[in-house]
Amino acid sequence: MLLEYTSERCDEIKKSLNIPKDKKVILYAPTYREFNRDKMNNCYIKPPIDFAKWQEKLGDNYVLLFRAHYEVVKVLGVESNSFVYNVSDYPCLNDLMCISDMVISDYSSIYFDYAILERPMLNFSYDFEEYSRIRGLYFDIKSELGCNVNLSEDSLIEEIATLDIDKYCEYARLFKEKYAPNAGNACKTVINKIKELLVNN
Repeated sequence: MLLEYTSERCDEIKKSLNIPKDKKVILYAPTYREFNRDKMNNCYIKPPIDFAKWQEKLGDNYVLLFRAHYEVVKVLGVESNSFVYNVSDYPCLNDLMCISDMVISDYSSIYFDYAILERPMLNFSYDFEEYSRIRGLYFDIKSELGCNVNLSEDSLIEEIATLDIDKYCEYARLFKEKYAPNAGNACKTVINKIKELLVNN
């Protein structure tokens, strides 16, 4: 589906969300940390995120689509404004990926999907040591993603402000080649492989 979106469809989605045509779109989709809960099972740790700072540094050129678990949204107190669009309830993540110019996440599988678009992928892992110790990681994000593994907002904002688009698109392309080489033809590839195995066995 990600390869089937037209520019016209993307324009329609942006218009429905009231995104200005002259702004680039950042999609921020952080992972839910289920271990940050109190005895009443409530999410209690507020991530070190200050969207006012993001807006001050990036608001002239960008808008931010914030897509997160409802408990994270609640504890952060995120409200939409001219810069931050709280799209956590938006029904189709594919729409949001296709209208965005880059994605920011941390440990999410969204990277595997977003890489298909060959657009910049950034990382904000403010709790890298804690998360990797408690949950563990499937692979080394520091070497696989190509971008910085940012532990602070300041370094992330600086990376966005000085982004080398071509270099980061190439990082995404390499990630796609490694983890989603059959994107667009995956079903056909799997079916042909099954047919081959059936014939040979």
